[in-house]
Amino acid sequence: MAFTKPRVTISFSDEQYNVLKQVSLLSGSPISKIISNLVELSLPMLQNQIKTLQRVQNEQQQHKQRITQIFESSTLNGVATSGKGGRK
Repeated sequence: MAFTKPRVTISFSDEQYNVLKQVSLLSGSPISKIISNLVELSLPMLQNQIKTLQRVQNEQQQHKQRITQIFESSTLNGVATSGKGGRK
């Protein structure tokens, strides 16, 4: 049977692994199932985090564009002003 779900490799600290192993032994569920359930429970929080990060990224891009526009505008105004005043 071919696997159709994406897979990832995860490294754990000794403490993390030991806790997962204990939960696995006591519950009778494989560690992979425990982790999958934890991710499923975390989805709403992760989806909110995605929205927040996208908003921040968009605001940063807008901020960069405004700074670029201000810089270009002040540079053009400065060149025009210095050009007029520099040559009489």
